[in-house]
Amino acid sequence: MSQVPSTTAVIVTYNSVATIGRALDAARPSVEARELDVVLVDNASADGTADYVRSRYPWVKVIDHGGNHGFARGCNRGFEAVSTPYTLFLNPDAELEQEDLRTLCEFMEARPDCGACAPALVYPRGGLQYAGMMATPGALIRQALWGGRPVEQRIIEPGCDPFETNWLCGAVFLIRSEVFRAVGMMDPRYFLYFEETDIWRAVSRHRFSLWAVGKSVAKHEGGSSAKGSGQTLANGCIAEFYYPSRFYYLRKNFGLLASISSEAISVVMFSLRSIARRALGRPALPIRERLAGGVFRAPKPVPHVASLESD
Repeated sequence: MSQVPSTTAVIVTYNSVATIGRALDAARPSVEARELDVVLVDNASADGTADYVRSRYPWVKVIDHGGNHGFARGCNRGFEAVSTPYTLFLNPDAELEQEDLRTLCEFMEARPDCGACAPALVYPRGGLQYAGMMATPGALIRQALWGGRPVEQRIIEPGCDPFETNWLCGAVFLIRSEVFRAVGMMDPRYFLYFEETDIWRAVSRHRFSLWAVGKSVAKHEGGSSAKGSGQTLANGCIAEFYYPSRFYYLRKNFGLLASISSEAISVVMFSLRSIARRALGRPALPIRERLAGGVFRAPKPVPHVASLESD
């Protein structure tokens, strides 16, 4: 039994009282075995999430973030409390059991070139999470023109052999703390969505690999915060945050011309396909939901990041 935990779980919550208990119950054996510490950053939940955790899970370090500063900044705030070699970023609606965490840690120990890895994710209705398909202007245009799932995507089958990839879902992943620190942590301008995609590009630039580890399996409800937000959704995501984050990610990593071109083609083709479907008597695509996120719009810059992150 390890006397000093090798891993710290960072969980960012926002009105998560309905799901956080299951996540922490799954983590408890790892905490009791001194293999895991847990840091929870609460983004000003109105449903009593922070008080619920404090009263029922006293072993969790709870940080009140002083407002809803977004997911990326919440992760960075939690990481300030990390001193372990590995950091587990865990959504409050995800569950990772002790043996599955051990599997991820053992894989990282065996692969010094691996910067981050993720388990297979199983959803309540039996769906599975894919890996691969790093977002690029070209990928966005191809999907707009032809639709369907990109060939680069690969389902992480529970029990499958590990495989290298270029993108992992941000709901549950284990990353070397030194790597997360070296890439500058998460860009705080991402309020929600694409923060992990940005991190994966940075990890690759630092010559570390990403791996999907199917022998580790986690449960993930998926989209619980989005569903309860009451805001306009597009493909299960909050449109107000998803599309500006995507545009900012493309502009940051590929330049203004590429981001504008791919966004324009995506919106035009989406609209044309919707018109064609309606003409054929089929249900139109949700144009209104798509436009709710705006076009050519990036998240506003975050002022005074240092002071807010250190409060």
